[in-house]
Amino acid sequence: MNLVDGAWLQRILSSGPCDDVQAKLFAIWADEAGNGHTELNHCNIYDALLRSLDVYLPPITSRAFAELDLVPAAWDNPVFQLCVGLFPQEFLPELLGMTLYLEWEATPTLTPQVRALEKHKINPHFYRMHVAIDNVSEGHGALAKSAVKQYLDRMRQTGGETVMQEHWRRIWSGYVTWATVGNFGSQVEQVLNELDGKIDEDQRRDASRRRLLQVIARKAPYARTAHGIEYLGEKPLNELFLDPEALLEALKISKWINVKDPRESRFITELLSFSGPMYKVFTPNEVDILLDWIETLAPKVPSPFLNLAKTSPRVCLTW
Repeated sequence: MNLVDGAWLQRILSSGPCDDVQAKLFAIWADEAGNGHTELNHCNIYDALLRSLDVYLPPITSRAFAELDLVPAAWDNPVFQLCVGLFPQEFLPELLGMTLYLEWEATPTLTPQVRALEKHKINPHFYRMHVAIDNVSEGHGALAKSAVKQYLDRMRQTGGETVMQEHWRRIWSGYVTWATVGNFGSQVEQVLNELDGKIDEDQRRDASRRRLLQVIARKAPYARTAHGIEYLGEKPLNELFLDPEALLEALKISKWINVKDPRESRFITELLSFSGPMYKVFTPNEVDILLDWIETLAPKVPSPFLNLAKTSPRVCLTW
């Protein structure tokens, strides 16, 4: 979301005269875009924060960016605002609500984030800037509130109380939708639990399988025409890319996978090697995803402590 900051207002003004409501929204967008200074563009400021932490992402307009291994919900918010922002006339009330939510809430919600980053010696400039520029006294928060009030006053004057209430419901819909769109938080929590080992074997197996299926889905449009007459099991490999689940099942029992020593799998040592037919087809991150999946295929090893608990609970409790 922060790498497309301001995009919900991308078309708020076109050539020709504008009213006071559009002018206020355009003023917010101009600040987001940097007012002609690339170093002040909010997306660039956030990118600078990432780079300061050695996170170097490809340009957001590139296919490489679209293929990043991000949690799926990372796309929900930016896609939502980009889509609504394409139709500023049709969705002006909703855009007003979205603007009010983002700008009015910034100062109280981002202030703790600034403190947290400072505590961890991370430059909080991106968030501190929003705490200041979005203030509800003179900043974006005040502009958003004023724009909403002016818009509703105009609706009352031109259409009466009923029309005004109808437009207020649309504004409120935009406010609430942006506040609740997607489930990014829960997905990030799930990933953190996976990284911290706070999931059981079944959950880890499901997570590894899901991530590898996502890799296959990204590559399938190209892969399903790239393998000629090659077979995997009893089916043509090209055909299997139409059914990723079946592809994984066939790969799991093939000669290419070594569940006892995943890094010695022939898929890794032969197919992905410098002299192999799939050299550089997988990124290093995608190879890690593949290895994670192979590791989960190994048979479960019963815990000796679990067996001990079944036969001698007193000993287990003593332990």
